[in-house]
Amino acid sequence: MKITKAIIAERTQTILNFGMHRVTGETPGYKYLDGNIVITDNSISTLQPDVWDIAVKTIIDDIARLKEVPPSMGEITEMAEVIELANSIDKVDIDKKNKLALAEMKKYNLSLVVNSLQDKAAYQVITGNRSKARKIRTSMESERKKMVEDSVAYQKKVNGIAKEYTAEIIEIETHLQSQMDKWEQWKDADRIAKEEAAAKFLNDRVKALIDAGLVFNGDYYAIGDTITLTIDAIKNYTQPGFDSLLEAVKLQKQLFDELAEQIRKDEEAKKAAELKEREDFERKQKEVEAERLHLEKEKEDLRKERLKMRHEKMLYIGFIFVKMLSEYQYGNLKITFSEIEQMDNDNFNSYIDTYGKEIANLKVIAENEAKERTPGNGVSFTTTAVAPVVGEVAFSNVGSGSAKLTAQIDPEGSDTTYRFEYGTSVAYGQNLPSPDGHVGASSSPSSVQVSPQGLTPGTVYHFRTVALSANGETTSADASFSTLP
Repeated sequence: MKITKAIIAERTQTILNFGMHRVTGETPGYKYLDGNIVITDNSISTLQPDVWDIAVKTIIDDIARLKEVPPSMGEITEMAEVIELANSIDKVDIDKKNKLALAEMKKYNLSLVVNSLQDKAAYQVITGNRSKARKIRTSMESERKKMVEDSVAYQKKVNGIAKEYTAEIIEIETHLQSQMDKWEQWKDADRIAKEEAAAKFLNDRVKALIDAGLVFNGDYYAIGDTITLTIDAIKNYTQPGFDSLLEAVKLQKQLFDELAEQIRKDEEAKKAAELKEREDFERKQKEVEAERLHLEKEKEDLRKERLKMRHEKMLYIGFIFVKMLSEYQYGNLKITFSEIEQMDNDNFNSYIDTYGKEIANLKVIAENEAKERTPGNGVSFTTTAVAPVVGEVAFSNVGSGSAKLTAQIDPEGSDTTYRFEYGTSVAYGQNLPSPDGHVGASSSPSSVQVSPQGLTPGTVYHFRTVALSANGETTSADASFSTLP
């Protein structure tokens, strides 16, 4: 049996109830008065209950005998000497003698009541009946010796019993220690098994949650911002609660996957739309570039056509072209090809009109030179009429329902009107301005523009420019643009 602190406290209180007091030193414990009745702390904390009961009984018997054993011969002799000393003092009355004796008795813890051999012996010593006291002392000594012999015999008996019990206690304690060791081993094995089972239980739950869609972010397991779980929370769920949680995680994961798939599809659709828009833009850029090149070519063709017409007019009125010098000559009249090219229509027409008449007069004079150089009456002639020229056409400020269209028109000196034809095909179908606009009769290009409204968003529109005068009609090449979505 294990001796607990409560048992030790109970045993200590029992010892104190016997009147024993605390002693310290090499062997701390408890002692009765100044006698030989002693019990150590080690005995109190180690003796098994049956041995403890024997020890308590022995202490009780020893204390009882000690109370009945009369003073030793030395104690009585000391008391007698005290009394004799008191009797030898002059003028000391009997009361003082008795008081001294009584005080000495208190010193040795002797009872003041005459109710035992010890008390009787003390009383006889005090009253001076020494003869009777000696008889009593002899009787007391004999009885004391007998008690000592009985005590020795009893002690031997107790020692024998204690020895037997000690062997049995050692055997019991050995067996008990063996059982305790086994118990500790079993507890360790059981603890390890429980810890392993708890770890497997938690790992199984965590794996199930991860399979369902949870992700560990360093502090807790979560799926988006809707479900967050710590390790303790996962561990403390009841099984029904955890099953419900697992279903909720699976459902949330499904919703997240569907949302992610939708986002992926939206991104792909967006990328496809951006790619198509980029391809359309690049295609339109190519179309615009092709149109620009076409217009540039038309412009160049018109320039060449104009230069050809001017060249023919120069030759028609009588100039000759000196290719090596790249200039026109008639007698002393000279003008370079570059100067002719850079003239606007008004200046060129004025130049032709002026020098055409002069050359004609010179021709008449030359023809009549053989007829005594008689001045002629002059020759009249008419220059070739030219239709208006449509230069570069372009578009700008394109929106979802509107755009700005521009063109360059050269009336070539004739009163000219214009219009922009536009529509969703080369059949056009719509005109601006309405009625046709007017650019006058100048001999230099003028810029004209219109801004169609109410166009359909995200649609390709075709347009062209038409210029009309008394000398003819000129139409530009087709051009196109796309309104914004």
